[in-house]
Amino acid sequence: MTDFLSVIGDMRNGDVLVDCSKKLGELLDAINRTSGKGKFILTLDIKPGRVDMGRVTEIEIEHSIKLNVPEAKPGVSIFFVSKDQKLTRNDPRQTEMTEMYEEEGVTRHG
Repeated sequence: MTDFLSVIGDMRNGDVLVDCSKKLGELLDAINRTSGKGKFILTLDIKPGRVDMGRVTEIEIEHSIKLNVPEAKPGVSIFFVSKDQKLTRNDPRQTEMTEMYEEEGVTRHG
């Protein structure tokens, strides 16, 4: 029986393992950055390389790596609707600090 890890380690003189490590690092970075879910897909395309008298004597294996990387979701902006139906960043139901100071007779030094 052929050992999977040995075959992967021998592919392209170890470069496949290096590729896998780099791609895994990219995926983990994205997961840490976004707290999202990702997927690492390693595909091996395996076909006969040489057939001699009806017997496969060589096998060709090609790899590809696909990542499903989580993306950061854009934030939202909150706006309030004023009495005249316009968007504003200030909640019209909430008293502004400057109005509170004026109502209490407090002067600001600035």
